[in-house]
Amino acid sequence: MSHKAEQTSATANAQGASAEREPAPGIHEATTVLARMRAYNAELDRLMRMQFYSDTTLDQLLLEATRTVSQALGVRRVSVWSYNANRDGILCDCLYEGTSFNRQSGVVLHMSDCPRYFEAISQNRVITVQDARSDKRTSEFTEAYLKPLNIFSLLDAHVPSAAGVRGVLCCENVHQIRQWTLEESSFVASVAELIGLAFDRAERLKTQEQLADALRAAERAGEAKSTFLATMSHEIRTPLNGVLGMLELVLHDEPNPERRQNLEIAHKSAHSLLDVLGDVLDYSRLEAGEFQVQSEPYSLVALVQEIASLYQTQAEAKGLSIKVAIDYATPKSVLGDEARVRQILTNFFSNAVKFTHQGHINVTLFPEQHAGLPYLRLEVSDTGIGIPDVALKTLFKRFSQVDSSTTRQYGGSGLGLAICKQMVELMGGEIGVTSSANKGSTFWVRLPRVAANQPENQNAQMGAVDWNSKPKHKLNILAAEDNIINQKVLKAMVKSLGHTMTIANNGLEAIEALAQQHYDAVLMDVQMPVMDGLTATQAIRELPEPNNHITIIALTANAMAGDKDQYLAAGMNDYLAKPLERAQLAQALARVKPQNKSRLDQKGQSD
Repeated sequence: MSHKAEQTSATANAQGASAEREPAPGIHEATTVLARMRAYNAELDRLMRMQFYSDTTLDQLLLEATRTVSQALGVRRVSVWSYNANRDGILCDCLYEGTSFNRQSGVVLHMSDCPRYFEAISQNRVITVQDARSDKRTSEFTEAYLKPLNIFSLLDAHVPSAAGVRGVLCCENVHQIRQWTLEESSFVASVAELIGLAFDRAERLKTQEQLADALRAAERAGEAKSTFLATMSHEIRTPLNGVLGMLELVLHDEPNPERRQNLEIAHKSAHSLLDVLGDVLDYSRLEAGEFQVQSEPYSLVALVQEIASLYQTQAEAKGLSIKVAIDYATPKSVLGDEARVRQILTNFFSNAVKFTHQGHINVTLFPEQHAGLPYLRLEVSDTGIGIPDVALKTLFKRFSQVDSSTTRQYGGSGLGLAICKQMVELMGGEIGVTSSANKGSTFWVRLPRVAANQPENQNAQMGAVDWNSKPKHKLNILAAEDNIINQKVLKAMVKSLGHTMTIANNGLEAIEALAQQHYDAVLMDVQMPVMDGLTATQAIRELPEPNNHITIIALTANAMAGDKDQYLAAGMNDYLAKPLERAQLAQALARVKPQNKSRLDQKGQSD
């Protein structure tokens, strides 16, 4: 082989070897695209983690997203725009330009100035524009926007939201025209979706904060309302205690029939005011969801008979008769809230006597099955004025009255039956009425029938105490009360019941008095200066025996939900709400067991 031929062969072999070492142009391009896509995906993953796994704010995420897109695509300007409230334009939320991030809240692009651009962005997830100044989709804002900023190419993706398109993520290439790639379009669209999620998350957090603020405001308003109602209850009940207490004592000792009648009118009027106050407080608690019913054994039979006997005198004064019929199958004791059932039945009886001028009132109590469940049904029927059909539909609604005119003959707040309805429903029962105008009405209540064992001696313990009977034990009472009028009322009542009493003006004086003298019980007001009743009670429970076991009876004008439980939890043994009735005080004192005086004397000698 000639030397020239050998050179040619060697050159060919070298070129072949070089061709084997260098990849083909298509493979090189694919490798580059793959590497770029991996880089884009890594940035997307980082942005996603930043959004969902940290406390990143919306502003921080927008800064990082626009900076990332700017650096990944090599474009100078990246911005985020949002639709305005009227959706007739977009406002620049933020702009990343080169190396700086700016808020540009004043920049607006109006739909009326560039309708083709808005149409394009609303119909396409991404729009790629190589020559923005000649493309019909973007040429509308060439003079106003593109030329002043030296922008030649655009890559815009709409920012989605749950309701549609929220805005635009805009990438702007300056100084020269650029041809955008498919992977660049996909990357920008994905970042736009993340930005949309960030906006949604920020709005959701803002809504949650607003809801939390609203809840806190509602709680504060509720607390303020409860405080106001409690204060008003206390401020009204305190003077009423003096009025009703003195009237009751004078009535007991007044022999003159005419003066007794006048005193009874005053006493009844004061009680009416107390009833209205009770209705308002009950309704407020029901509306606030703070009303709770109890489930304890009581005798519904005895309760019906008791209330019927209470209204017997009023009925007879109007020439009416009250007849009570109780089915022999009615259980003697059931589980329920006796106080609330009493309130409901009292409302029924009161209305029956009030609205009946002749005839009779019939009361029936019997067990029944309803919807496969056992109930007790009580009906109070009268031959009174009845209720027109048009009024029956709203009778159990709040502030509803059959006659609401200025010339109406009968009083009332219009809350009684509305309160009864809500109470019955809380107890799992039903309430209703049937009536005919000028013929009479039948109010009925259906209560769950749950038989219970009656605690021994409950009725005897809680029964009425004869005004004129002497107490089984003469008690020495200590009363902690700061109101002078209430001191006089209380002392007169205790004396009329055959007991002795000493006054302490506050809780601290009560503690000091216990150290000086023997007492069988303490009547403890709650709101007092120097030391309140709750603090005094807790201090008494820390005293040496036997004073730490003395009976303490809360005596307070606070009558809101939870008050009784609070006082008992503080160490008090019993609870009496003002205005105080003599019979209630007599019952409470009848439950007091006298302290062993000799033990106290021995302790004093040993000291």
